[in-house]
Amino acid sequence: MARQRISGAKLSEWSQHAHDVQRTGYTSQTVPPPWRLRWIWNGVDIQGGVAKVTTGGSLPRNVQPVTGGGRVYVAAGVDGVFALSEINGRTLWRRGGIGDVRSTVAYDHDTQSVFVVSSNGNLYRLDAKTGVVRGVFRSNQSSALPLPPAIFGNRVWFSMGDSVFCVNKFTLRQAWRYNAVSAVATPPSYSVARNLVVVGCDDLSVHGIDGSTGTRRWRSMPVPSGQPPDAPIEFRYGWPVIAENAGVVL
Repeated sequence: MARQRISGAKLSEWSQHAHDVQRTGYTSQTVPPPWRLRWIWNGVDIQGGVAKVTTGGSLPRNVQPVTGGGRVYVAAGVDGVFALSEINGRTLWRRGGIGDVRSTVAYDHDTQSVFVVSSNGNLYRLDAKTGVVRGVFRSNQSSALPLPPAIFGNRVWFSMGDSVFCVNKFTLRQAWRYNAVSAVATPPSYSVARNLVVVGCDDLSVHGIDGSTGTRRWRSMPVPSGQPPDAPIEFRYGWPVIAENAGVVL
């Protein structure tokens, strides 16, 4: 992972998967040229040799680095989570022993925490400064898919197994659980304007869930005629994108 030098005033953090709860992948941040390499982590060394840190060398599919508190946080599979210095890429801490972390983590400024979804079905709250585990929520399900948590207000939503969970980010107490019947294939995306959580499932259904109560508002089948024989469709390894102004989900 490489980081470029950014000049100017401090800009908004990329604190969760695809930048925000709508999963837009958009930021107004720009990097004016000329670009200069600042540091590389888990890549090559200054002599051009291999300088891998993680087991097996590569990171899990779909993992994105997120930032907050002057640190970069990286989900690293069986190695857990790394926190790196934004300044020089030095490893500040590593939290292992929390299962196989295949999902982008989320940083929360209010609690100064990093929220981590592990394939073992647990949601971990880590101290952002030290990596110490401050709390655990156990879903009693599991999934090897990348299913990053979404944070907004005092709530954390995450998918696991056939369910979507909502927990309080301060206490990690469950607010609600939504049973989608089919395995949930995507992380949750959240429409702030409509207080709506959206996920896609393995049966190709898309669910709109009330963000406060966990009740179903709607369920849609975008491919009503079933799988086309020449082009199989799946939601796995993707995520819904909320277009707030247009009132649509992609």
